[in-house]
Amino acid sequence: MPPISSTSKPISKRWRILLPHGSYGTYPSPRALGFDGIEIYSAHGYLLDQFCHPRMNLEEAKAQEMEKLQNSLQELQTKVDETNSLLIKEREAAKKAVEEAPPVIQETQVLVEDT
Repeated sequence: MPPISSTSKPISKRWRILLPHGSYGTYPSPRALGFDGIEIYSAHGYLLDQFCHPRMNLEEAKAQEMEKLQNSLQELQTKVDETNSLLIKEREAAKKAVEEAPPVIQETQVLVEDT
């Protein structure tokens, strides 16, 4: 009797079991347990795809980290822009205050001693 699939897709002739690293000799083979093949299902292929393609996790982590860094960079750029505009306003206010302030002239008597 051929293997039975619960979907319309045939069971692949090529299959392997994903086991934790270093535990290959501790599990009995599926054939020894009476299985002709194993079909693995997951929701939307997401988890199975992660197991089959370890780069997927790495790429997602990179994308998330890049997004966080972009957001941080944008926040820092906004703060720098705000600080620059405040400095320009303070500089203009200081120039205006210097221009509008009356000159301070104070006569001071200096005593010179001859030796």
